[in-house]
Amino acid sequence: MEHRKANKFVCFVGNMETLEKLKKDKRSLKSSLTKYLNELAVELSLEAPKKERIAERLNDIEKRRDELLELLEKLQAVYKENNETTNVASIEEEADGIVDRVDSETRGARLFLAKGAAKSSEGNSYGGKSDGTSAKDSHVADPNKQLERIRIPKFSGDKMKYS
Repeated sequence: MEHRKANKFVCFVGNMETLEKLKKDKRSLKSSLTKYLNELAVELSLEAPKKERIAERLNDIEKRRDELLELLEKLQAVYKENNETTNVASIEEEADGIVDRVDSETRGARLFLAKGAAKSSEGNSYGGKSDGTSAKDSHVADPNKQLERIRIPKFSGDKMKYS
């Protein structure tokens, strides 16, 4: 009987060590994923984004997402083994949130690459359209175009001069 209790305790400690390692790895992967998503956003905000860099970032992001989802499955298995149903449910929600976040934050990059592939197959250059208008003229349709800076007047304290 004593041996059985000691064996359960060793398994419990082993699960806790595994759980802590999985949580640490999850934090690291989420941080890495966020870093790659930010780098992708910076690359897309450039005046002339490079398709190769964007494709590399998308591949890195997808790789990190897959690693993170695999790790979440392992973490969920540990929680199921310990009968922690609330943690199992929260891991499922977290995994769905990660997939949704990656999809929404990479949508613009995928559209940019698809648009670039469509333009190159038509034989047009990046800056021009088939009707002769330039990319500057079509800023309404370009989702990567930066908006004009807005100037907001500062309030000097005089209510009569502020409009």
